[in-house]
Amino acid sequence: MGSHTSYQVVHTVVISHDYFTDSTCRVDLVPTGATLRAMNNGGFLFRQQDACTWVVLCSKVAGSHSTALDFEIRHHAPSFYYYSRFDDDVLKDASYSLTYVGKKGVWALMTVSADAFDGSDRTSVIPIRSKEKYWEIILFSKYGKLSDRLTLEDEQGHLSFSEGTPVEVPGVAYQALRFVSLTPVSLRDRYPYRIRLMEQLRQSRITLCGIAAPQPAVSSHFDPQGAITVYCYC
Repeated sequence: MGSHTSYQVVHTVVISHDYFTDSTCRVDLVPTGATLRAMNNGGFLFRQQDACTWVVLCSKVAGSHSTALDFEIRHHAPSFYYYSRFDDDVLKDASYSLTYVGKKGVWALMTVSADAFDGSDRTSVIPIRSKEKYWEIILFSKYGKLSDRLTLEDEQGHLSFSEGTPVEVPGVAYQALRFVSLTPVSLRDRYPYRIRLMEQLRQSRITLCGIAAPQPAVSSHFDPQGAITVYCYC
């Protein structure tokens, strides 16, 4: 008769990301080569449970483990760096540490301490935070001077913008107005805002067009570190 080895979960890793509104994290957790060898020798298995959860299992006869295990947090797209903020300020009693890597598709290295595999099912929760950026809207006119009565508004009133400031954009002959959000925005793949370009006439205010949200990879010419930009023509 064949023998059957039973396994129990000894560590769970849950990763979240503020950027995604569908509750996914869009990363992979991958053991390093040295960790795979250590796990094989120690009677461990590594499995993914769902899009954001991974578990380390151990055979009940494996005994104690004395080596920390390393896992690479791998991203799915180069744009990951534009909206993801690295924070290594994990809780003092956490059983893991994070080290930024930022190359060859690896965002960070997660090291789980040896005492995390004491037979109980411990959970390491890694929240990846979104960067915060000011929204900058650069408005051009194909037909000459832009009106000085133009404003930007969010239909819900949650996001406010500065008055338009005349600017010159390198390589563009049209006159431009620069609008900047009064507060930074936590970057998301979808936003609750609906931004409209408005013009104040003598008797009324009219909506000229809607304004799309800036993309994380489009940095501002005027504030490269603090703002992202969308260019609009009217």
